[in-house]
Amino acid sequence: MSGIEVAGLVLGAIPIVVAALKSYKEAKQRYIWFMSKEAHIDRLIQSLNEQAYFIKSDVEVALRSTDLEQARIESLLTDPGLSLWNDDEVADAIRDYLGDGFQLYMNALERCQQKICTIINNLNGLVSDTRRIDPKDLPAIIKDTSKKNGQFEFRKKIKFALQKEDINAQITELEATTKILSRINKQSTREEAVSVQSSSRTITRLASTLASIRKSAERLYSAISQAYLHTCHDRHEVQLFLQTRSSLIQGVKPRTLKNVRVGFAVAFCAAVDTGSGDEPWSYKTEIQVSEKEEDTDEDTDSSPKRNPQPDVTFKLPNPRNTTTGSRQDIHNLCSLALSANGKGISLDIRLLGNGKLCSIDNPATLPTIAPSTRNPGSVATLTDLITGVHSHVPDLNHRIALSYNIASAVLQLHSTAWLSLPLASSSIHFICELTKNQVKPSSKYRYLPFIRAVFKSRPPTCTSCQYSTRDSMLELGILLLELWHAQSIESFAADNGLKLTNSFGSRYEVAENWIEHSEDEGDMMPFYLEAANRCIECNFTTSVAKPDWNDFTFQKSVCQYVLKPLLDICPPKYR
Repeated sequence: MSGIEVAGLVLGAIPIVVAALKSYKEAKQRYIWFMSKEAHIDRLIQSLNEQAYFIKSDVEVALRSTDLEQARIESLLTDPGLSLWNDDEVADAIRDYLGDGFQLYMNALERCQQKICTIINNLNGLVSDTRRIDPKDLPAIIKDTSKKNGQFEFRKKIKFALQKEDINAQITELEATTKILSRINKQSTREEAVSVQSSSRTITRLASTLASIRKSAERLYSAISQAYLHTCHDRHEVQLFLQTRSSLIQGVKPRTLKNVRVGFAVAFCAAVDTGSGDEPWSYKTEIQVSEKEEDTDEDTDSSPKRNPQPDVTFKLPNPRNTTTGSRQDIHNLCSLALSANGKGISLDIRLLGNGKLCSIDNPATLPTIAPSTRNPGSVATLTDLITGVHSHVPDLNHRIALSYNIASAVLQLHSTAWLSLPLASSSIHFICELTKNQVKPSSKYRYLPFIRAVFKSRPPTCTSCQYSTRDSMLELGILLLELWHAQSIESFAADNGLKLTNSFGSRYEVAENWIEHSEDEGDMMPFYLEAANRCIECNFTTSVAKPDWNDFTFQKSVCQYVLKPLLDICPPKYR
């Protein structure tokens, strides 16, 4: 026996008890006398569900630190046979996660188990005999309770003997146990020795893949900056869309990413002077970046390159074909994008090993993509979305998906010129588009986040980011809280009488208050709360004196405790 079977018993018994209470409620709802009792039964059902939710969440977070597959973790949390709960690896993972609080946590679970037995003893008809039920009888009850069409089936009519006062007493006990579990979880998380196991291949692969993407993003920024002829406008704007890249991150990683192209969705935007009368335009396309130099039809040197230079491929769309296969150097990217947008020509633009951008006419291999025409009202900031200024507020599933997207973007773009300041709700913009085959105003939207980069005629002397790693993680933690609660930090501070300025100390103090408020309310998934808390406290493993984005150990720790949990809970269709 592993010693943690009690968690499995509680998780196995609660759904049966809840189903029995609902069955009793449905049978008695037509009676007038039941009206005064119904609200108390609803509260009892809610308390039981909350108990199961917290236990399941804690166990799932603990098991993510192991090498167990996600399918096995899900099986463990739903296995009615309870066999996996006897696995020593499972028990060790939960002990390591809870640390010194393990025994206190088990004691709290045993109290919950006793309360469940008390409720079962008052649910006449749940079990076949009339003897008094105690914890050792729970495995048999879980095993013997049958299901039909996915629903628990009871052989006899359920009767619930507890009166209102007794039900309230059970609710009070369950709520007290839930608070104990929450406090132990919180303390164990704070005291946990934060470490990333070097043997965790999944996390190492994840971090190294993101590092390769980041290098591609760096090269992309430099290539675009050099390709603009800055005498045509004082400033050029490029919108870089934030992408999760789940297929690359979750897929089987090749031995090297040198032969893998990384796609970056961008939009080139015109800089229109006020009063000029010119119409603004925006041209969205995908840029493919790879570390391998591609040969063209005109390449005659087939010998291998000792140190191949990165190549960046710009695919500037549209439907008309060209007939030549020549290659031309590009001296004005702005003019080229405008021409492609206006004439509807298909261009394949690459940055080859010689460091020069060139266009290669190759219409047969290019997708046909219509130039984007946007309604200004369809663009909003994250602040607009979560505060209701925009007409379409994303639901919780969308907001969880955005949390993963933004956390992934931070790991992909940190320390590059794309992020001159930490990502914040005011600097993340969105295009809200109707999903396919949806034309009704009430239909659901998809939200395409992007950031803006301005390329000026006189570029700054230093294009790298000028903020600390600590600043970046604090703002990411604030973003996670804002997305979960659909509320800005400014709104939270105002509602709670807190003073908020732009200083690090002020924002940290308000964020810390928000974390404590979320813990007290208990309305946030524990592992989501843990991810936000770690970001705000910057509680990660480092191999140097303080957190530094250049420290690969720190990058792996952020992947372990923030990105991977968000990826796991992100609905698959939004990844």
